[in-house]
Amino acid sequence: MPKKLTLMQQAKSKPWYKRAAKLFSQSTKSNETVRTAVEYMDEDETIIGLFPTIREIDGKLVKLSRARAIEEANKNKDFVKVPDFTTGNTLSKELSKEIGVARSILPYTERFKQARNGKK
Repeated sequence: MPKKLTLMQQAKSKPWYKRAAKLFSQSTKSNETVRTAVEYMDEDETIIGLFPTIREIDGKLVKLSRARAIEEANKNKDFVKVPDFTTGNTLSKELSKEIGVARSILPYTERFKQARNGKK
């Protein structure tokens, strides 16, 4: 039986996270590469999900309304199902930190040196 992914691993597998975490990916005028929200994903309010409210559309980053962001996340099936709002908000903050580290020049330089020297 395959091992179940953690919420962080699930989020990091989403295309919107991968794009945002790239060192030289585009950002908004506010220097954001992604912004996430946590909300009910269905009308019955049984599924809570974390999803992006800033998406790349036609090659440009677009800030979406919450309703449109939910619609896009459901359409693309790229939200992360979370057990509750507190967990979702905590995950959102952790993702922001992870993206900051991934986009930082210092870790990039260190990774480059390690790759050049044959270390992982």
